[in-house]
Amino acid sequence: MGKGEYRGIPVSPGVVKGRVLLYSPESPHVPRHSLAPEEVEPEKERLRQAIDKARDQILQIRRGLEGDLGEVSAILNSHVQLLQDPTLLERTVELIESKRVNAEYALYLHMGSFASQLRRLPQQIGQRHLEIVQDITKRVMHNLLGRTDPLLMELEEPVVLIAHDLSPSDTATMDREKVIAFATEIGGPTSHTAIMARSLEIPAVVGVAHLTRKVKDGDMVIVDGTLGRVTVNPDLLELEDYQKARLRFEAFEHELDQLRELEAETLDGYRIELSANIELPEEVESVKRHGALGIGLFRTEYLFLSHHALPDEEEQFQVYRRVAEEVGPEVVIIRTIDLGGDKFTSHVEYPREMNPFLGWRAIRFCLDAGQEIFKAQLRAILRASHYGKVKIMYPMISG
Repeated sequence: MGKGEYRGIPVSPGVVKGRVLLYSPESPHVPRHSLAPEEVEPEKERLRQAIDKARDQILQIRRGLEGDLGEVSAILNSHVQLLQDPTLLERTVELIESKRVNAEYALYLHMGSFASQLRRLPQQIGQRHLEIVQDITKRVMHNLLGRTDPLLMELEEPVVLIAHDLSPSDTATMDREKVIAFATEIGGPTSHTAIMARSLEIPAVVGVAHLTRKVKDGDMVIVDGTLGRVTVNPDLLELEDYQKARLRFEAFEHELDQLRELEAETLDGYRIELSANIELPEEVESVKRHGALGIGLFRTEYLFLSHHALPDEEEQFQVYRRVAEEVGPEVVIIRTIDLGGDKFTSHVEYPREMNPFLGWRAIRFCLDAGQEIFKAQLRAILRASHYGKVKIMYPMISG
């Protein structure tokens, strides 16, 4: 198909050379047919089973993750949360009953309407939620149709994956020994796919326009996730440049590794504490591996967003205790829940506001309708402080 260098958005650093695998799962055709009255109940049950199966599939993917992949787990938890949200089933069932149509078409109508609402939100917020909605819609639809996509966990040799787009669950199921890099035609630095690529440490470039038209299976490509370049069928000079870039990146990584155990101190002796931000306890391993001094911010709202029910005091205590013990003797700063803005749980009713980012959220929610939730969290944090150095941060406090 030719050769050339194409620019995109660098989202996960590293320089890799490999053979192309074009990944282009087809969007399923959504059938539509009318139901007889006696077919409505079996169709509703078929929908329930497809949703339950999708949830189990995501949970299986999450269980199969290895190592310190907290951000990946958090994104998959958002999938599970949406699949467990009763409105997904209830509103699709309402369409099956009222329009007497099959489950596939009812799901298409409901999730299409939901996606349209998300597109009206600010770009960064709406797009990330839209990615999850589209991903679980495809998964439930495939379960209803009895279809499966090509599995990225069953590759036989190392490849560079080229696709129009990759869903979060596509990225999570990649065989990290075989998918050595990827590039997509759409996406941005804050997309779930980009976040997951960084967590999985897979070099990646997104937003490379029309890339799937410029490569074919087996083409040699160089993906530079640091500079945002994809070079197709490189010549000898470009291969030499690749070798130099790869060696520079490896030397840089090695240099950082050597600095990991050193204290963060200026030349005049001023010591700086470099702490890490986490969202899940699974990330503590990565914090320690990269030499951070404790946790400067433990965002706790993901405990609430990833449960089908609000976590009680004991559940929270076990999580906070685990983090405090593993981080010790360093400090962990636990931020109380910051719900609202762009983080919502289906277990709380939120008022409609012109600007939810500055409205009924965070400490305002905790001191209003969320007082019992707030008290339970404070008790859990207090109990956990017996097992390590724990501090509290309250969100959205100024002055």
